[in-house]
Amino acid sequence: MKRLIVLLSIYCAALTVYASPADDLAAGNAAYAEGKFQEAVVMYEKVLDSGEFSWAVFYNLGNSYYKTGQISRAILNYEKALRLNPAQEDARFNLQLVNQLITDRRPDYAETGLMGIWNGIQRTFTVDGWAWISIGFFALIFLSYVLLYIVRIAAVKRILFAFSFLWLFLGAWAVIFAQDQYSAYYKNEGIIMADEITVGSEPKQNSTTLFILHSGTKVDILGESGDWYNVRFDPEKIGWMPKADLERITF
Repeated sequence: MKRLIVLLSIYCAALTVYASPADDLAAGNAAYAEGKFQEAVVMYEKVLDSGEFSWAVFYNLGNSYYKTGQISRAILNYEKALRLNPAQEDARFNLQLVNQLITDRRPDYAETGLMGIWNGIQRTFTVDGWAWISIGFFALIFLSYVLLYIVRIAAVKRILFAFSFLWLFLGAWAVIFAQDQYSAYYKNEGIIMADEITVGSEPKQNSTTLFILHSGTKVDILGESGDWYNVRFDPEKIGWMPKADLERITF
């Protein structure tokens, strides 16, 4: 009997742990709705600490950080939300909004001209979405060739043959978009958390100052050495900064 009670206690504890992320999320949403934004931050962070995350949690956390005036943290979480769901226009709009509040803003060439059109199409679906679309087109190619062997009418054969090339073309583009989305998901970038950091020429204290960056700035991470990151703000601004002053956009 005693053993049964112990097992039931363990089972109930496991159920409590399993349910807690949902409870924390609900508590975070309720706190945000009531204007208790710092409390919402705490609850959303608890959800993430449990290992449960989604674009919506990062988006809500970004909103909460923005409401509490923690702009760099808001930017970090909007970036994470968009990694998980590139088509989320609310997160993209809010990210553009808060980026207007930081000191160092690099030109966003990805949102202009042909590159903007390309990326607009690319983020219509996630990596998985584009992968399934490509599979669908390649399935249509297979079906077209099966029908080529079955159908005896010459005109229909020509149409099927032409469509098989169209499916191949569209399927190849879907693969390219999926690959681009995959690369964007794993892109090594980070957000500066410190109010102001000095980027130096070497990975050590008191190296030659190259330039200064401020809180909320996004940089590319090119490499690391000990407690230092080699970062790039733009093609002409590359140097070393302490790891402690930067949060990577990873999961």
